[in-house]
Amino acid sequence: MLLRPAYWLPLCKRCELHTVRRALDPRDELCGSQREQLLRYAGEVAVERGGDNVTEFDVREAQRRLESDKIAETIKTLPYHQRLVLYVIASNDATEIGTNKIYEHYLAMCEDLRTTSLSKARISSRISELDMLGLISARKLYKGRYGRTRLVASNVSKEYALLYDRD
Repeated sequence: MLLRPAYWLPLCKRCELHTVRRALDPRDELCGSQREQLLRYAGEVAVERGGDNVTEFDVREAQRRLESDKIAETIKTLPYHQRLVLYVIASNDATEIGTNKIYEHYLAMCEDLRTTSLSKARISSRISELDMLGLISARKLYKGRYGRTRLVASNVSKEYALLYDRD
C-alpha cells in the first residue's frame, strides 16, 4: 500500500540526511524520481515499524523493496515463452541446469499448457536475453569433442517467475 504524499513527506523531512547517505552506496546514482520513491518506501517502512523517524534500517529495507519491484516489473514485461523458460530455470531443484534439460522441461510445460513451443535455437536466445537482464546467470561449459553447453542458475525466486500468468 502506498501512502499519500501529504503523509510520507513529513516522515522524509524528519529523516536525517546523514542516515540516508550512510545507507546508500556512493556508487548508486539515483535520479530524482528514484530517490523520491526510495524515500517514500523508507517512510512506509518507518510507519510499519512504528518509528517516528526514518532510520538507516528503513532506507536499506526500502532499497530491497525497490529492487524487488524492479525485478517484478521486468518479469511482467517479458514475452510469454520467456517467462516459461524463466519458470523452468527458477523451479529447478539443482543449483545449475543445462540448456538441454531446460529445453526438455520447457517442451513438457508447453505440452501441459497446450501451447506451441519454440525451437531450441530460439530458446537459447531467450536464455541469453534473460542472462543480459540479470535474471539468470549462465556460464559456458566446454566438453571437448562432446560439444559445449551452458549451465544456468536462477537469480530470482520461483515465486517471482510464477507471479504473472499468460496475458
